Amino acid sequence: MVAVIGAARLALLLAAVVMATSCGSTSSTVEITVHLDQGQSWELRGDPVEGGVVCESGRRQPIGWVDLEGNPLTFEEWVPLLEMAETSNGEAIAFKVIHQYVCADGSGSFTIRELAGPDAATWDIDGGTTAYADLKGSGECDLVTAPVEPGDPPGGMPMRLDCVGSITEESP
Repeated sequence: MVAVIGAARLALLLAAVVMATSCGSTSSTVEITVHLDQGQSWELRGDPVEGGVVCESGRRQPIGWVDLEGNPLTFEEWVPLLEMAETSNGEAIAFKVIHQYVCADGSGSFTIRELAGPDAATWDIDGGTTAYADLKGSGECDLVTAPVEPGDPPGGMPMRLDCVGSITEESP
């Protein structure tokens, strides 16, 4: 009888642990590689992919630009900022770009707001389509460049972004 009561308590304890870990939010470290030289394709690795929280690859496209105060910019207003960043010779020029990350498997898309500087960027997930409506996340990226050749922008030709951070799926 004691073994049955002990087994019942253990089963209840395990059920409580499972319920506690499945409610609320799940968060996990991710790595994102954006191939700037391959049509803005990206790959995402980590527990959120393995757990089915988010897709593993796709393409990204810019859908908006904002100034450092968060005011929307037109493409025509944003281009001079990008040109200044490319020719700044090491000056700290930063700008924000809003990218839509479209999943290759057709499961949906999510939006990342990036604050890009000359050598690095930070990112925040800013919403998504139905499948990814509850995604939240943030992290940092490093810009990887190719060797400098004549005619390349200062610092080399941008090749990819290597990003790390965490993605959370919040429960409704």
